[in-house]
Amino acid sequence: MSHKKKILIVLPNDNLGGAEQFLKLLGDYFKEKKVASVFVIFFKKRKSGAWDKSEFISYYGASNKERYGVFNVIKSIYKLRHINFDYTFTSHIHTNGLVGLMRRLNVLKTKYHVGRESTSTFSRFDGLKLKIFKTQYRYGYPGLDLLICQSELMKEQLINGISWIKKATKIEVIGNPLDLEKIKTLALVKINKIMFDGPYIVSAGRLIPEKGYEILIESFAILHFDFPDYKLVIFGEGLLRNKLEGKIADLGLKHKILMPGFVDNIYPYFREAKLCVVSSRIEGFPNVLLQMMSQNTNVVSTKCAGGIENLKGVYVSETNDVNDLATQMEKCLVTDNTKNRKLFDDELDTRSVESFVSKIDFYLNEA
Repeated sequence: MSHKKKILIVLPNDNLGGAEQFLKLLGDYFKEKKVASVFVIFFKKRKSGAWDKSEFISYYGASNKERYGVFNVIKSIYKLRHINFDYTFTSHIHTNGLVGLMRRLNVLKTKYHVGRESTSTFSRFDGLKLKIFKTQYRYGYPGLDLLICQSELMKEQLINGISWIKKATKIEVIGNPLDLEKIKTLALVKINKIMFDGPYIVSAGRLIPEKGYEILIESFAILHFDFPDYKLVIFGEGLLRNKLEGKIADLGLKHKILMPGFVDNIYPYFREAKLCVVSSRIEGFPNVLLQMMSQNTNVVSTKCAGGIENLKGVYVSETNDVNDLATQMEKCLVTDNTKNRKLFDDELDTRSVESFVSKIDFYLNEA
């Protein structure tokens, strides 16, 4: 990418979930390298302001509902139809599908459209929702030049679900990237330890069923007998807050399990924790796991995505298994894992944004 390019990013909202963080990371990379002008289209109207500092050229929807935001995306792309983009990046099935279809209809003009699968669709969904997704795959995904899967398992499940997609677009596995330099800076920020008042175990993510937080809470209830001074801190917001708070109260652990909500900078909390845990039932690949590895040598994860069992140094638990998760958490806590620092750093060094972009260019230009 030697000359000034034009990049388009389309995404559902400006919240910083895993897929949104990935797209923002790409936008920031091109902007900071001063190699591109970055345009961003959101389905929904401005909410978090998390993207404001990036100074992208942004188009927000008028509604809080993503389904109405479809019209904003169509209108915004139509407004930009005079621009020939060099790269268009999307994530999420409905976004990949809509933008891919608009390219096929020649409304969007872009040299390359790179989409990313955000979840293992055929393991997570069924019924009417899966039928809708299949329609989006069928009509939108042939407009992609490259589809990125986060793991070999995700790619395998996708092809098993819709075998025709192998001929419709190029599918490659590229691991999620991290901006390690930015993370190092963010991790130096001091946190308010008074809130925790002692050693704590940490997890972070949206409070939704897929994250398995009720499993984690029950596992901590078992662990608590041997580690009575420890607290569990779960960062994030979501529709299960009331249900999870009810479970915590039923277990008599209101003063031991804290749910402070969402924080902009999670890294210092990962750094200071005695243990970091991913308890998810299913993920595309949990970015939060890599973030934890960047800060701590005590990390436990369920087998919620392909490739996790291959991460050296991570203690791995079965999904949906309270006892196994508690066992792995205890093993990790009583073991000296200082050797994991090198193991984790070696893994994370392969996941730079620059390396990620280079792989994209390689696959796009591969004969």
